[in-house]
Amino acid sequence: MINVDLEKTIPEPLRFPDERVKVAEIRQDYGTFLSVDALKWALNKDYLSKDSQKITASEIAPSLRCPEGCNNCPDSILEIKRRIAVGLIPKVEARARTETFKYMMDDFYNLGIRHWMFVGGTLDHLPEIGELINHGLSQEETKVSWFSDGIPQTNPDGSPSNLMQTALEDGWMKKVANHVSWDYPYGYANIIPHGNILPLKQGRGLKFEDDPEYSRVFKTHYGTIFALNLINADARRVVLNITVSPGNLRLIPQLYAQADLLQQHAIENGKKTEVGLTFSPSIWRPHQARGDGTLQSPASAGLEMRDMSETNEIFSMILQNEYQRIRNGHPRLLYNSSGYTNLMADPQYRQITVDQGVPYPNGPEILNITPTADAWLDPMFAGPELEAINSTFGYRDRVFKPENNIFTQFQDPNLPWFPNMVTT
Repeated sequence: MINVDLEKTIPEPLRFPDERVKVAEIRQDYGTFLSVDALKWALNKDYLSKDSQKITASEIAPSLRCPEGCNNCPDSILEIKRRIAVGLIPKVEARARTETFKYMMDDFYNLGIRHWMFVGGTLDHLPEIGELINHGLSQEETKVSWFSDGIPQTNPDGSPSNLMQTALEDGWMKKVANHVSWDYPYGYANIIPHGNILPLKQGRGLKFEDDPEYSRVFKTHYGTIFALNLINADARRVVLNITVSPGNLRLIPQLYAQADLLQQHAIENGKKTEVGLTFSPSIWRPHQARGDGTLQSPASAGLEMRDMSETNEIFSMILQNEYQRIRNGHPRLLYNSSGYTNLMADPQYRQITVDQGVPYPNGPEILNITPTADAWLDPMFAGPELEAINSTFGYRDRVFKPENNIFTQFQDPNLPWFPNMVTT
């Protein structure tokens, strides 16, 4: 088990207080956006246009609650309990009706959305999740992703749970891109008990309280077997998502190698499953800007300058390996674009990576439907705040056309561009 760094229980100073003040001022000027106020604001600013196809992807969050305890996650059970205890959120989460979500999906489709990403919290046990995903799949020319840690989908003995078997029988799980949390290699920290394939689910909450990072390790073990079961079921796509932090940076090559093994397993067994790997640095700056506490979203959770030499080395290796795979006609493993990856690989961008200092001009990157069915222009911000914040999180990296992708500025001019594949 990983030991908690007791020094990180002391709140840090804000790294960019002026940014936080600016966001607070903007919110005071505009007030609270509810329902479709954010869409109206974007239309008035010419940020949203059906004809321009500026925004083609939307996240839907039917729930923001999660039973896991990952450190620095605003949806973790530990943070949810804290917020309930101090009266910041109600004990029971308010959520919109299924028909309301479907109605909004139809409206968003008419605005040009062609990729639905269902995110949590945790979605697996929601009775409406299959109906919502099937609704997205029924729309012409759309693709659907959903995010799961694989825990409810997988029994401790490694077999598919009844929940997964039902989803496979329903058909939607084979048609979508299944995104899986994947922050530590399978087998890491020797947490697999003797005689069992996976760590037992019962009692894990107590371990999360002792060591929140154990939650990420725990999820990776279930996520790996979930990915393997998806491949064996011939699902369309499995996407393994890494949050890069100082805690797991040195383990990224092992994760990359294990992703390759999963793709090889699919090919060798005649499965058509595409296995992809994505990464993003641990995001703290927009969380702090929107008002989250520095204890919940510390900058120290992200990469620091002392990490950047190893970061550059690791992602340079991955980037060059991806170019070699493309030249050899092998399927890509890395789904981030070459520009986004080069931000991590090239030493000249070290300070930008550490400070998360990538501005997002020209409006929002992705539409969002909240659990209460309010429409926002970003999962963290209703809309106007976006003009004042910076972040390395790659929403715009999901734009296929290089000229509309802000991360092309980090592309190595001596190498050909390859695009982000998450939305394909």
